[in-house]
Amino acid sequence: MRFSMALPEIQSNEGGGGGIGQKHYAHNAGISFVRACREIDFGSFGYFNPRAEMERWWGCEIRFEPELDELFGVANNKQSVRGAHYFDEKEFEREHGEHWEDDLKEDLRLNFRNKLSKTFSSNRKTMMDAINSRGSRTNNKNGKPLSKASKVVNEVLEGSKETTKSQIDSSGKSQKDKAQEWLDKLKVDEPNLTPEELKEIADVRSHSKLEIEFGHWPGEQFFSIETYGETPVITINKKHPFYTELYEPLLNDDPKLTDAIDLLMMAYARTEEELYSYSDELEKIRSRWGGHLQDFLKALKKFA
Repeated sequence: MRFSMALPEIQSNEGGGGGIGQKHYAHNAGISFVRACREIDFGSFGYFNPRAEMERWWGCEIRFEPELDELFGVANNKQSVRGAHYFDEKEFEREHGEHWEDDLKEDLRLNFRNKLSKTFSSNRKTMMDAINSRGSRTNNKNGKPLSKASKVVNEVLEGSKETTKSQIDSSGKSQKDKAQEWLDKLKVDEPNLTPEELKEIADVRSHSKLEIEFGHWPGEQFFSIETYGETPVITINKKHPFYTELYEPLLNDDPKLTDAIDLLMMAYARTEEELYSYSDELEKIRSRWGGHLQDFLKALKKFA
């Protein structure tokens, strides 16, 4: 198996939904099976969702020689593989009961598929962890938000006189300090931008009322709210089932619905901001909410 990833600057600057991401990478998302130095099949083969935007930033090539044709299930015309689709070990265990391990060992083709699936999945996870941790969709070279919801919210909240938690917490900071906090954050999020580009974005962000972006961490929280400068930032957790099972599929199939979800979450974050005297209780509610959502979405898979 040979794995590759797109360069960070390509992913960061283009975004999966536009530019070269849409024109090239979107049409080359998949696993390439190469027999005797010639590609004979290409696709997802049940290993991942090919329509998921973030999946387009990696590639995999599985090479083999003709003596392994039987294991790979190579067709008579040598134009496809029929024995290399994803093998779900847990499903096999449920279907075959207590003797499932013996049944698996006795069938060389299934044993092969199982090992192939585990090896691929382990490497894909490593790549996706790296891909998901790169940058955020709210930062670009002119400092303008890529999220339509972010633009809407900041226009609506412009001139608001409502006292918020972030205003109170940042009351002792100068505008220069606020911009510096954003600059420090952006240096980590967007390592490929120039100092001038980072400063331009930081100056814009330091005046925002509310922002939304993506992050990547283990645990039950499906989003967090942190303040940079005077701006509360909602960060959606890409490792939570909320993102993988709900948000990401909608992002690819119907961006208008993700705009609505963004607005829903930003409305909640703004409510937390205004009810700052209950901040401790609200944080506990958010954590418990994320835990229940994680359990419910996992259970939902059983009904698919």
